[in-house]
Parts: sequence; C-alpha cells; structure tokens
Amino acid sequence: MNARIVRPGDPEQGLHADIPQPLIKKTAEFPVMMNAVWMLDEFTTDIGATRIVPGSHKSGYAKTPTGVEIKNIQTAVARLGRVLIFHGQCWHGGGANTSHRIRHALFGHYRNGSWMRFQ
Repeated sequence: MNARIVRPGDPEQGLHADIPQPLIKKTAEFPVMMNAVWMLDEFTTDIGATRIVPGSHKSGYAKTPTGVEIKNIQTAVARLGRVLIFHGQCWHGGGANTSHRIRHALFGHYRNGSWMRFQ
C-alpha cells in the first residue's frame, strides 16, 4: 500500500500503467495486478481526481504512445470514503489540483505472484 497527496497547484500526472513495459506485452491476456484507491477526500475534477482510460490494458503499452490522442478518459468523481478498483495495466493518473484543498488517497496494489514485487 502507499498514499498519494495532490496539493493545490500540482499538475496533471501523466497517464501510465503500473506494470513495467517489458512485462506489459507478456501479461496483456492475463491480469497480474489490481489497484484499489481509497478516497480519503471527496474526488472532484478540480481537486485532482484519478483519471483512467478503460480498455487501455489491452494496448500493449505501459504509457500513452507519443502522438496518440486519448479520446476516452474517465474521471473518478466520488464522495469521500468510496473505493475505485481497476486493472493495474490500465493507463491512469491523477488530475491537476486547481483547488485550494489537498487531496488524499490510499492505494492498494494487489499483485499476482511473488515475481511482481512492489515498485
């Protein structure tokens, strides 16, 4: 588990998967990781809510390829205490915090097998 704090003025985090590129193509058909995000604050677009690209776990890439326009980015807008669960190979990233509040979240990374050590 780890935590992420997004402070006022923090920029948007780049979209990425939590699986290293050398393993992405080998694991595209078999899920090796699941992420859970516990929202310790309300998640809104202005406080930097997590963004996710559904289906990107099938792309074969650990992050968005240069020059590719991403058309389906979903933002996890939810009340305090909710949990977002998603495939760890999906591209995701925190949004920019344009508010005057700090956003707190707790992340659980569930990995399949002893060969998948925490980052």
